[in-house]
Amino acid sequence: MKSIFYGLIGLMAIGLFFFYTNPAYQDSIKQKRAQIEQYDQVIEESKTLIGKRDSLIKQRNAIDPSELDRLIKLLPDTVDTVRLVFDIDRVASQYGLVVRKVRVGEPGKDETASKTVAFRPDTKDYGVISLNFSVTATYEAFVRFIRDLEDSLRIADITEISFKTGENQLSDYSVTLKTYWLK
Repeated sequence: MKSIFYGLIGLMAIGLFFFYTNPAYQDSIKQKRAQIEQYDQVIEESKTLIGKRDSLIKQRNAIDPSELDRLIKLLPDTVDTVRLVFDIDRVASQYGLVVRKVRVGEPGKDETASKTVAFRPDTKDYGVISLNFSVTATYEAFVRFIRDLEDSLRIADITEISFKTGENQLSDYSVTLKTYWLK
């Protein structure tokens, strides 16, 4: 009787192994192999990205530092309104002008685009900021000042100029411009 009992337990153990334990074990192994394949793909992609990064770093290091500075000045990667106002003031001081009443718009808000197209998602790679300031100058000095702003490396669009005439050939000019930065 004991041998029949032990035989039945042995058959149950073998059946349990083939019908429950082995399939569960095989499923677990398949899941782990799928995870390993995913990790291998990620590792290969990261190796590709590291190679691209290294080649881009080499290309960037090959650029002359003075040219790189000019490029950063042309289209900066941050909003630096203080430096922008300082640069405009430096250009104005060459003609004896003083920049006054400086007002900076909200960074990233392009007023003209929001008026014309409603609910447009922001898909641009650059941001826009508006700046308004006033100067008092003669017409000739103001024109030379505006030409120097046009010739500066910083990309800026003058969107509005208004003026009020004053005494001694001096006029008060109000200038609104937009400038850009990379996001």
